[in-house]
This record gives sequence, structure tokens and C-alpha cells, in this order.
Amino acid sequence: MNNGEMKRKDFLRVLLGAPVFGAAMGQTASTLQGAELTGIAGREMRTVDEVKTAAFAEQVTDDVGRTMLGALSYLGDRLGLFKEMADMDQFTARDLAKATGYNQRLLEEWLRGMVSLQYVLYDSIEKRFSFPPGHAAVLADEDSPFFMGGAIEYAIPAVLATQNVMEAFRTGVPITPDIFHPDMWEGIERWSAPMYRHQLVQNWLPVMPDVLKKLQEGALVADVGCGNGRAMITVAHAFQNTRTQGFDVYEPSIEKARTNAREAGVEGRAEFLVGGTGDLPRGQFDLITNFWVVHHYSHPVKEMEAIRQALAPNGSYLIMEDPLSSEPNEAINPQGRLGYGASTLACLHDSMADNGVGLGVASEQVVRRLGRQAGFGSIRRLPLDDPYIAMYQLKG
Repeated sequence: MNNGEMKRKDFLRVLLGAPVFGAAMGQTASTLQGAELTGIAGREMRTVDEVKTAAFAEQVTDDVGRTMLGALSYLGDRLGLFKEMADMDQFTARDLAKATGYNQRLLEEWLRGMVSLQYVLYDSIEKRFSFPPGHAAVLADEDSPFFMGGAIEYAIPAVLATQNVMEAFRTGVPITPDIFHPDMWEGIERWSAPMYRHQLVQNWLPVMPDVLKKLQEGALVADVGCGNGRAMITVAHAFQNTRTQGFDVYEPSIEKARTNAREAGVEGRAEFLVGGTGDLPRGQFDLITNFWVVHHYSHPVKEMEAIRQALAPNGSYLIMEDPLSSEPNEAINPQGRLGYGASTLACLHDSMADNGVGLGVASEQVVRRLGRQAGFGSIRRLPLDDPYIAMYQLKG
């Protein structure tokens, strides 16, 4: 090291002995004391705080590792490994290979990766793996209110689109939904289904007593951007006097929604149509819902105006979005990482299409502003004790 400068190769050599890779912090601090790093194109950077730099390098190492292991989690979901392990007590890679028919050596490496995440546990004395019931509730049991397998299935197609997203950064031309692997759409359905099954009727609708009363008596409900139809199927199943309609511009989703309705035995009261807000008849609906849809709209005020006009007198418009703030420093949390990651890789592009506004994350501030611009006189955030969603009831 000359003149107090540290070249990149020397810095990396130090990091190999830093806490990032297991050495003592004190040794790193003494090695880096007073060091300056050479920046891009040889520009000299400010003197670094060696402890903070080492800690940040550790964070990046962890982030990269979790990205890689996210793909391993995807394998666990799509290959049925989580479900298989949920039925096993303590087991070896050989046991799992025998149960699944998959390659034992690859399974052994996969299991070690899952142990590094603590998704799977390992008994060093017995030399056997285990999959706790609480972990199975999150990763294997699709009926569990905690199930997250759909989120895992969604994430990998989003990440695989990164090369396309790079081109969108360069040109400003947003990507289109057709580039994504079908797992993305199935992942969305599996991700949202437990919430509709365990939350929609039990917790969300009861905080709107006027809406709940109408549903019990008999109402007409529409879900715009319905995807595979799980929300309206849940409503139709719970309220025998109510009719529901789901609208989505993506025809394969509507076909799947119709299949889901038949299998649930509610196809007579859960109708699914290819279309959007422009296809809603005026003044008909007692309730119109947008579950994680507003942030996709390229022209949200126009879409929300159409929804307001489609409501019956005293009808309600229900919006669900992520509970994120427009202030970046208030999104330094798992929800912020998930929300802004998904927005950059997928959702924002929908809102940029057709010379759209590029809405991005729809925070409470954004929902209130758009609601006022669309002519709604009443905008209320619903009092839900849920850290993962924010819901709003709007009235004309």
C-alpha cells in the first residue's frame, strides 16, 4: 500500500480475512486503519470507515447468497420437496431421494443450502435433517394462512426477466407481460389464495358493515384485474344471495378463473369476463374491488373514474395495496424490499405502458390523491391489524 491508497485486489484480500468471511474484526480494523480506496476510473474516494465497509460487504455477501438460495427455494417448491419433507420425521438425503426419485447427490447439496437458510434443520450428532411443522406451514401447506410458496414461485420468473428489464432501462420502453414464464401467474394465484381463503370474509369485509350487510342480503360485486378469480369465488361461496363478476384483460387468467369456479361449484354466481374498467356497466355494482391492481394502471385516474361511474348508489370501491410509504427511508424493511423489487422488475412496466404515468408503489398518499382526482368524496383506510396489506374504502 502506497501513499495511504489501497488497490481493489488488496481491499478484497483484506475482506477475505474480514468478518464477512469469519476473521476477527480487530484484525480488519488495524489492516484498514486510515486506508483510502481507489474509485471508478482511478478517482480517489473519501477515507472509508473500515468497520462500516466490512459490515456492508457482509450484507452484500448475504444478499447475494439469499438470491442464490431463493432459486433453491423455488426448486423445493416446484419439485415438491417441501411437501415431501413435511411428511417425514428425521431423514437423510438418501431417504429423500428414495421418497422422490430424485438424484441423491443434488438433494444433499440442496439440503445443505436449506440448512444455511434455516429452512431445514440438521442434527450433527444423528447426521439427519428435519423440517419443522411451522416451516411446513409456510412452505408446504397450501391451506395454511401462512403459506408463501406462491411468492417463491412468483419471484423466479420476475428475476429471469432481468435482461429484458435492462433493455427497458436503456430505451424507456417497458417490458410486456408476455415475456414472463407462466409460473408467475400461477405464483400470484397461489400467493393470494390463502389470504382470500382466511382473510377476505373473516377479517376484511367485516370492517365495512354497510358492505357486509349488502352482501348478506344479495349484492352485485365486480373484481377488476381478477386474475384466476379466487377473490370472487370466495365471495360467491360465502354469500349465497350475491352474484360476482371478475374482469381481466389477460385471457388465460379468465379461462383459469372459469375452471376454478366450476371446480368450486359456484360458476352460476361467479362469472368471469375478458375486459377491464371500460367494460363495466354504469351504476350497477354494490362493490367493486381492486386487489393489488391500482399500481398496474397506466392511467389510474381514468380507470378509477370508470369504476366510480359503475357503482350503484352508495356503492363502495375497495382497494388493496402494499402498506408502503412514498418516503424511501420508511421502506427499509422486508416489505419494502419485496415491493420495490417486484415493482422494478414487473409491475411498474404495466403502468408505463401506453405512455402511462409510471405509478410504481401505490402508497396511502398516492391512493388518496388518485381517489380525489377520480371524484371520490370519501376515502377511508380500513382499520386492519395486518403489516402486509393496506385497504381503502372509497365512495362517490
